[in-house]
Amino acid sequence: MWPSCAARRPWRDRADGVALTPSTWRRFGGAITLIIGEFLETLVCHIPKNDALAAHKGGNDAEVWARYYTSWTAWNHVRMVASLATVVQFSLALFYRGARLGAGYGGLP
Repeated sequence: MWPSCAARRPWRDRADGVALTPSTWRRFGGAITLIIGEFLETLVCHIPKNDALAAHKGGNDAEVWARYYTSWTAWNHVRMVASLATVVQFSLALFYRGARLGAGYGGLP
């Protein structure tokens, strides 16, 4: 015979009240998006580009700026999309948490 449903799927209906709800998954997704899409991308892409631009000692300034600006802008758009995704995920987490908690008190206010 198979183990109980709770033993096979611990994220459902745990006796101690701790469960991986939709709000938990949204918070986790938002945190991962924040770390990878914003912090890590800034460390890997933006900071080295800024340091290289600061270390530039003259020469063909227009070409260096054009290369820097084009690449930096593209990566900044990636960071902006990651920021929007993070806000959406955290907002959904708050909504689902509020809906779940409000359901026990007659629904959302």
